[in-house]
Amino acid sequence: MKGIRAALLALTQLCAVAALAGTLVQFDTSVGQMVFELYDVEKPQTVGLFLNWLDQGNYGGTYIHRDTTNYLAQTGRYGVVDLGPPFGIRNIELPIAPNGSVPNEITNGNFIANTYGTISMVPWGNGPGQPNFVTSGFLFNFGANTNLDDPNFGGGFPVFGQLISGWDTFALLNPTNGNPALKITNFSETLSELPVRITAGNPLTYDDFIYVNMAVVPEPRVISLALAGAAALGWRWRHRRAKVQ
Repeated sequence: MKGIRAALLALTQLCAVAALAGTLVQFDTSVGQMVFELYDVEKPQTVGLFLNWLDQGNYGGTYIHRDTTNYLAQTGRYGVVDLGPPFGIRNIELPIAPNGSVPNEITNGNFIANTYGTISMVPWGNGPGQPNFVTSGFLFNFGANTNLDDPNFGGGFPVFGQLISGWDTFALLNPTNGNPALKITNFSETLSELPVRITAGNPLTYDDFIYVNMAVVPEPRVISLALAGAAALGWRWRHRRAKVQ
């Protein structure tokens, strides 16, 4: 019985931790899948803004528009939409609605460094007489980017999430030598560090871009895991009792 009680206690504690954990967001990319945990408590306005953009569908068709080896990959600002005839497909910048920005939380709450596997928002404004705020753009950190931690560097890049699974996929987004997934190309003046699939043809098309589709991981997955664990422990307990009798 002591073993069963200990296991149930451990499971209860695990569920409590899961309940307190930040929002989980699944990233489906052209090179694989990743899951990030967001810092809901530490950076509430930033996370709220990100989830609002996500819920409104503004991140639909998003692709990575800048990728620098061992530094960062930037996304959330550009997407591809079908405007219909006679316009066809166009490269657009996501709109900045009046309610589509929040103050930069780089100095709010606990400090969180821009380290490998984190995601942070890209600051805007921060000029003379301008507020320091963030909108839809964010980036993946491929190293200890201490320059992004500095509020004097463009306003500072507030970290709002951490990679918890899909490390192999994350590594494939980094355009290092020998990376079998992607290469960097100068697509245009705006997209001079554009990552594309390694099999991309010539000329490039929008289908060659590295897309990022995001969705919140529903909480029932955590609940189902807990229920499955409790059911398994219950079966073992009943099975053990039957043997003793």
